[in-house]
Amino acid sequence: MEIESTRKEYNRARNKVREETRQVKKEQERKIAGNAKSAPKKFRKHKNAKLATRREIPTLFNKDGSSASSQSERANNFNHFFSS
Repeated sequence: MEIESTRKEYNRARNKVREETRQVKKEQERKIAGNAKSAPKKFRKHKNAKLATRREIPTLFNKDGSSASSQSERANNFNHFFSS
């Protein structure tokens, strides 16, 4: 039963840290948004970091194990996977 109480204690500590981390993050974002007019570069940097997306599809493999190198092969793999 000690393992169970240790697990509960761990879960409480983990949840508290997660909650505090989220609060700090939210406060930082509010601060950056509030200072957007006086510090536009900082705001733009934060916005771009949040909206960053990947431009390419990661390496995919065909059914025979070979890598799909062209964009059309990758698209066909996705099409086949989601249509089945």
